[in-house]
Amino acid sequence: MAIQKEITSEKLKVILVESASEVFQKMVMLTITPVQKESVSWDSENKHYSAVIGFSGGWKGFVTVECSGNLAQQITGKMLYMDPAQLAVEDIRDAMGEMVNMIGGKFKSCFSEQFNDGAEAFRMSIPTVTYGKEFRIFAAGDSAQIMVVLDVENSFISLDLTLKQSGTNFGSRAVQSVV
Repeated sequence: MAIQKEITSEKLKVILVESASEVFQKMVMLTITPVQKESVSWDSENKHYSAVIGFSGGWKGFVTVECSGNLAQQITGKMLYMDPAQLAVEDIRDAMGEMVNMIGGKFKSCFSEQFNDGAEAFRMSIPTVTYGKEFRIFAAGDSAQIMVVLDVENSFISLDLTLKQSGTNFGSRAVQSVV
């Protein structure tokens, strides 16, 4: 019988940041640094991108990557080795979808290894990307919600994680110490 490991928001934050850090380092050669979310002022007046990938199976939820349109354009330019000014909106949407897909995939792998004895903990959906202004994506209900803000060359990315074990009420194997 496997021993169930305690899943805390702090452990999940570490996995989420490590997953994002690896993806940013490999795909766009950028270093990310976590910052206090209280010290960041989000500009909801300007357009921004939110890319979401859902989880289903033994655990359900999603990861959201959100940043300004300018930062999304810079990231896409680095990813595609193109001048950011030459990018089409479709290029940026695709790149943001791929970023959340890779971060979610790395998170899934690390989560499964650490908390599910190596077995696949959940399956991932197709990424969804939203572009606009004055909107936020959130989960309704009692799922654990964790937010991490990352500094990327003096611009900011928000990583949001919502996670809950399928078939349970918030509790038994749900995330403890949710922030």
